Amino acid sequence: DPAKNKSSHAYCDYLNSNIFSACHSVVDPYESYLSCVYDMCACTENLKDCLCPMLAEYASLCAASGVDIPWRLSVDECHVPCVGGQEYQVCPNECIRSCHNINIDPDC
Repeated sequence: DPAKNKSSHAYCDYLNSNIFSACHSVVDPYESYLSCVYDMCACTENLKDCLCPMLAEYASLCAASGVDIPWRLSVDECHVPCVGGQEYQVCPNECIRSCHNINIDPDC
């Protein structure tokens, strides 16, 4: 289906966009892009249920290489709603702030 192929490429172009550009020199997006296009062409359900895991997989590869990408803030289809003053973070700091932890780990 040419229309589905075109839309698959359009959605997967997020991987090649400025959203992920900080990671491109560390993790080549080419293989992730090809996998994304294949999966998006085969997607028969809600597109975001197919797209978001593909983008998340590439973002995980980036994070594992030391590049955190707050991509969900820029991709409307994958936006994570936060309520009650909460703020989306790529990898939140799991430390419980206490006087003891702050003395041991200044990053906490």
